[in-house]
Amino acid sequence: ATGARNSNLKCHRTSGIDTLKAYPLHELLTLEIPKREMIIAPWLPDRGLAMIYGKTGYGKSWLGLTVGVAVAYGQDFLGFTVPSARKVLVIDGEMQHATLTERLSAILLGFGIEDASGDALVALADSVQDGRSLPDLSTEGGQAQIEEFVAEADLIILDNLSTLTRSGRENEAESWQTMQAWLVALRRAGKSVILVHHAGKSGQQRGTSKREDVLDTVIDLRRPQNYVASQGVRFELYFQKGRQLYGADAEPFEASCEVQNDRALWTRAPISNIRQDEARGLRDEGQSIRQIAAEMGISKSTAARLLSGQQP
Repeated sequence: ATGARNSNLKCHRTSGIDTLKAYPLHELLTLEIPKREMIIAPWLPDRGLAMIYGKTGYGKSWLGLTVGVAVAYGQDFLGFTVPSARKVLVIDGEMQHATLTERLSAILLGFGIEDASGDALVALADSVQDGRSLPDLSTEGGQAQIEEFVAEADLIILDNLSTLTRSGRENEAESWQTMQAWLVALRRAGKSVILVHHAGKSGQQRGTSKREDVLDTVIDLRRPQNYVASQGVRFELYFQKGRQLYGADAEPFEASCEVQNDRALWTRAPISNIRQDEARGLRDEGQSIRQIAAEMGISKSTAARLLSGQQP
């Protein structure tokens, strides 16, 4: 009986219409599987699933559109590398047409791209659908309606989940099942997907945590403590999940985007340096460590480390 069981373990195929395969460990380790290339190094692999989330006004749509343009035209940005251009589909269920085109134009010019002819990036926007809405992508019927556009894309950006997935209850894991199955099917078909989503009152992504189960990367955008509205797009970027992120690649940083002469210009800076500058500026104004800690919303020990040049 034991020999029979061991013999069965060596079978690679099971009977049935949908054939499944199982491999002994030594064979699994020697399978020749193509290495996953990177769409955006270091955080979005080929056939990768990712989420960018943050509260309203933090800059997640700006970042999502910039990612789309960068990938479509093979442009590096914010210290990320885009090894090669890919076809991009942006599905936008939120912005008015004027806002969408103004932002895309500024992002293109920011990269120095003046000719946007061709189909490197295709936008499926709710604002230009002649009175009808984009379909509900949390249903199989809605997913089928956009299949022809999805088929041509390597990267699909959904902005945002609240407007594009309207069935079920946001906090119920069961309501996410149809959408999750679709995302997995897209990955199996060689597609990568970025979900743009809102943060809840707690600061975490809004709704069921089940959304994160199949994702390779989850990016959390937070507002800097010394942010003022006149600064526009400025946020701290944290990798809440990153299956392929290690060491310095996983470190958070601050990013800002300023539109100058119709060009969207992104800058990146280490968070620790910015906080050190803020703490030292408050010290130069005559504030004590206690006052600095209260002003910055940090502990006194963290304030002391910042002032001494240590990492908080």
